[in-house]
Amino acid sequence: MHNLVGAAVDVTGRSYGKNSRWTCHGCGATSDYPVSDFLPFTSGRANAHAAQCRAAYHRLG
Repeated sequence: MHNLVGAAVDVTGRSYGKNSRWTCHGCGATSDYPVSDFLPFTSGRANAHAAQCRAAYHRLG
């Protein structure tokens, strides 16, 4: 998915089990609880972040 200015918000993880996370390439924000998050909840949180984030670019790594 993408935020309001087009920066990618990536969601990674497994369909079943824990350890899914999201990362915003706009502002650099990440999941609050990547070890205990399930993918359906992580996707929803990433989408909510993307709907509000206006950052254009953040160097990850």
